[in-house]
Amino acid sequence: MNWVIAGQGRISPPVVGKLYELRHSRKGTFTVQVKSVNGEWATCTIVEGVAKAIMSYNVKYEGEEISVRDTLSYWIPLESKP
Repeated sequence: MNWVIAGQGRISPPVVGKLYELRHSRKGTFTVQVKSVNGEWATCTIVEGVAKAIMSYNVKYEGEEISVRDTLSYWIPLESKP
């Protein structure tokens, strides 16, 4: 797996339940909360922002679930919102 998480000296997946700013090479930048990690895939809920897509029916908004692959994303840990 090729997870790239800011501030980590080792490659490890994002932490379930934690908030991240996600910078995705195809979907743009938005904030997510991780729901699960399975191998190279993470399933998240969008907390803030919009996940873009080529086809309009694939665009995801706040409150919706999205799956992202490790090699196409850069994760920045955030403090939990109250």
